[in-house]
Amino acid sequence: MPQITLKSYQQAALNALGAFARAAQMKGPALAFGEQAGRPYNPDPFGAVPCVCLRIPTGGGKTVLAAHAVPLLARAWRATDAPVAVWLVPSDTIRSQTLKALQTAGHPYRAALEAHYGPGVKVCALEDVAQIAPPDWGRQAVVVVATIQSFRIEETGQRNVYSFSEAFEPHFRGTDAQRLAVLQPLPDAVVAAEEAAQDGKGVLKGFVGQPRWSLANWLALHEPILIVDEAHNTKTDKSFTALKRLNPSFILELTATPIPGQNQRAVPRQRAGAGCGKHDQAANCPGRASARLAAGRLCSGANPTRTGSRGAEGRGRGRLWRQGLRAPHRAVPGAKRG
Repeated sequence: MPQITLKSYQQAALNALGAFARAAQMKGPALAFGEQAGRPYNPDPFGAVPCVCLRIPTGGGKTVLAAHAVPLLARAWRATDAPVAVWLVPSDTIRSQTLKALQTAGHPYRAALEAHYGPGVKVCALEDVAQIAPPDWGRQAVVVVATIQSFRIEETGQRNVYSFSEAFEPHFRGTDAQRLAVLQPLPDAVVAAEEAAQDGKGVLKGFVGQPRWSLANWLALHEPILIVDEAHNTKTDKSFTALKRLNPSFILELTATPIPGQNQRAVPRQRAGAGCGKHDQAANCPGRASARLAAGRLCSGANPTRTGSRGAEGRGRGRLWRQGLRAPHRAVPGAKRG
């Protein structure tokens, strides 16, 4: 199966994304966003970490765009030919489909990665991360496909990704203390005294105040590029915390139905081609606001809620409106995945 030739609106969105990433490297995401989008950048809830949302209509090819975006962001933002990317999807069914496509030689999604990294690019599920030898990290591109639910939980002990795992001993043992220090500020990354006291096996006793040997911490150590599919489903404080635990260097979100709070600039219908909606955008959304990237679009904002939410999160939505961020339209319940 040959590599897909991108449609003009898809290439325009990627060009805009790359232009933003390069400008953000020089000027920071806020200034780069403001210059390209013509409106303020809202850094919440990820601070200095750029969070960009590509709004692509149902059937518009979000997955193939994401496959091309990994090497694009690796070069433009990380300046590396061996990135770590964590690709998050909303369900196990989509996870299986995406994983199979990215692992299958000749598939267009796989071809998009191999065009930059060759056949040695590693694509795996969470359960296979520990099987990638420590020396391969930083030498080969690694793409980990998982569901957002794998990381989204209030009690980190209830998720294997946060649990202390001896399978990662060779990975952490070979990492110097200075590099491990980047994990200290992350939510729930360090073994607490209370946690060690409750450990019936006594494994954690000697690790109080130190980062856990966990899958999540190993990924966080590499400051991955995050790809968040169907991103309109990840607008809660719990989801934001899950993403922060991964210590991302860049967050790229994809959705056909952005939530209120995103700033958007449309790509004309005639440029979208068959199977595309009236507007195709690329947006930057740190919590949820959009900034258009050139012909695509950037979105910036911090709205963790959907229309109709109440309480503190609802007040957050009002705050975005007071900042002058426009709401494009209401998310469509039950919309089919593109």
